[in-house]
Amino acid sequence: MRQRQIIGALQMLCGLGLWALGLALGLVWLGFCIATIVVGVLVYLFAPAAFLWPFNLGIVPGNAMLVMGAANLFGDSRGEHEA
Repeated sequence: MRQRQIIGALQMLCGLGLWALGLALGLVWLGFCIATIVVGVLVYLFAPAAFLWPFNLGIVPGNAMLVMGAANLFGDSRGEHEA
């Protein structure tokens, strides 16, 4: 039981770290696109969804780690869900 809580806490910390990584990558990417006007205009014209893809690199796996960590930290101690 105690080991599962420690693993859950570490998974949640890793999830928060991945969130921070995603936000940092996204802000750097947006700054690059805005600072280099040519790249920003080309991305806006030909691939507008590409403005947000760096955020997904960290936030989507970060959400998965947070959910797994919460399940281990606050989950049922029986291991399996019984009907």
